[in-house]
Amino acid sequence: MNSSRLKFKSDGRGERGSVLVSVLWCLAILSVVIIGGLHTARLDLIITKNQADQIRAYYLAVAGAEKAKALLFHELKQNRQAGSETSTTLLNNETHFKDQELGGGQFRVIRGPNANETGPLVYGVSDESSRLNINHASIESLAKLPGMDASLAARIVDYRDNDSQLSPGGAEEESYITLNPPRLPLNAPLTDTWEVLGVAGMTREIFMGEDFNLNSMLDPDEDNGELTSPMDNNDGILNGGLSTLVTHATVSSQVDARGEARVNVQSASESELQLLDGISQDIAKAIVAYREQNEFSSIADLLEVREMQSDGNNNNNNNSSNRNRRGGSGNRGGQSRNNNRGGSSSPTGSPLISKEMLIQIADKIMVGAETTAPGAVNLNTAPREVLVCLPGLEETGADAIIRYRQSNGNFKNTAEILNIPEITTQIFKQLAPVTCARSETYRIFSEGKFGTSGAIKRIQVIVRIGESTVETLSYKEDL
Repeated sequence: MNSSRLKFKSDGRGERGSVLVSVLWCLAILSVVIIGGLHTARLDLIITKNQADQIRAYYLAVAGAEKAKALLFHELKQNRQAGSETSTTLLNNETHFKDQELGGGQFRVIRGPNANETGPLVYGVSDESSRLNINHASIESLAKLPGMDASLAARIVDYRDNDSQLSPGGAEEESYITLNPPRLPLNAPLTDTWEVLGVAGMTREIFMGEDFNLNSMLDPDEDNGELTSPMDNNDGILNGGLSTLVTHATVSSQVDARGEARVNVQSASESELQLLDGISQDIAKAIVAYREQNEFSSIADLLEVREMQSDGNNNNNNNSSNRNRRGGSGNRGGQSRNNNRGGSSSPTGSPLISKEMLIQIADKIMVGAETTAPGAVNLNTAPREVLVCLPGLEETGADAIIRYRQSNGNFKNTAEILNIPEITTQIFKQLAPVTCARSETYRIFSEGKFGTSGAIKRIQVIVRIGESTVETLSYKEDL
C-alpha cells in the first residue's frame, strides 16, 4: 500500500512538472512573440519616423529654394531702381544660405566652387548664364569644350536641329537606327542637358565626369579612386564634365539696367537716336545714312559710322528716302532704299562714334527686332572653359577678360571689353551678339535636413527672374 501510494505521488509530481515545463515553454514562446512584435512595432515606428523626417527634409529644401527665388526677385527690383548693378550678391552669401534653422530642421543653398574659390562648396546660387547654351552654341564653340571634338559637336547640332541635313562629321536618322538599341535623333531643342546623352558618341564620362548623380557636389563615392563607381582620380576636386559647363535654359532680355527696352539702331528714327547720351543730330543723321548702305550686324558696327557726304543732286532724294524709312514699321525689311537715285554718298573723315561713346550707350542699344537674346553668355561670371568657346576669343582673350574683371570689377555692359587691349573691334563684333553683362537665369541647389535620423533631401531648380514673375525652367529632386 505504501508502495502504491508512493507511486501515485511520484506520478503526480511528474504531471505537475510536465505542466510547469509546458507553461514555461509557452511563456518563452509568448515572450519571443511579444518581443518580436515590439521589435517590429519599433521598426515600424522608426521607419514611419524616418519617412516623416524625409518629408520634412524635402519641404525644408523647398523652403530654401523659395527663399532664394524671393531674394533674387527682390534684388532684381533693387538693381533696376539703381540702374547700375550688373552682379548679384547671392552668388556667395552665407548670411542667407548657410544652415538656416527652420521648424526643427535646417536648409542650405549651395553650389560648387569656381576656379577662384576654395572649399568643397559655396553657399549661394549659380549664374546659369555663365554656361554655354547647348541649344544655341555653334559647332565651333561646342568643339572647344573639354572632352569634345568637331565630330561630336556636329552630332550635337544635328541631334537638336529640326532638319535632316547632315553636318560634316555629324549624324542623322540613318546613323541612329543602326545603333544598339536603335533610336532616333531628338530633332528639337533639348529640354534638359542630360538629354545630350542620347547623342551618338556621347558618353557618361564626357558629360558627367565624376558627378554621376549630377548634384554638383563631391560625394564620397566620387572621391575614392577605383573602390566604387564612378571612377575618379581621388584628388578631392569634383570633375563634373560637360554638365558643369553647359545649359539648355538661358536667355537675356533686350533691356537696359533699369529694365527699359533698348533702342534698335537698325530701325530707330533720328529723334529716337538723339535720346541716347552723346548722340547729336548730325551723328543720328549719319547713323541713318550709314545703315541705308550697310546693315548693322552688331552694335560694334557703330564704330564704323562716318560722316556721309553727298553730291548736290542727292539732297532731295535723301530726304525722300528718309521719309520712306520713317513710314516703315521699324523692321528693316519695310525700309526702302534709294541709294542710286540722282547721286551717291560715301563715308568720309574720322569715325563719328568713339569707343568711349559706344561704351557709354552700349547698354541702351541693340541690333535687330528680337526682344531677347537666347543663349547669351555672361562676361562677368563665365569661367575660362566657357570664354574660350566664344567666337573670336582664344585663350589669350579669355585670360585677359578674367584679369580685367578681377582688377576692375564687373563689366557694366558688353562694350566695356573694348578697354582690354587684347579685344579688338573685330573680336567684339563677334562677341556682341552672343554675350551679356547681366543674368536673369539662375540655378538653385537647395538641401534640407531634419531630425535625429539625419534625413536629407535635395532639389535643384533653374529659374528665370522677370519683371513681375519667377518662371521655373527646370526642376529635379532626389539628387
